[in-house]
Amino acid sequence: MQYARQHGQGSAGVDYHDVAAALRGVTDLRGVKEQMEWLCGEGHLYSTVDDDHYKCT
Repeated sequence: MQYARQHGQGSAGVDYHDVAAALRGVTDLRGVKEQMEWLCGEGHLYSTVDDDHYKCT
């Protein structure tokens, strides 16, 4: 959430690959994607230009 809030200012938002890269030591891209999808389901994020980009609500 914090990364998306700080770096998702453009119209596309943040790519989950960039979020994973910012989380040093995280190698499970699928886990990052699943967590971002969960945050979407909870109403904290929303998908933008494709299924890989997100912005804060």
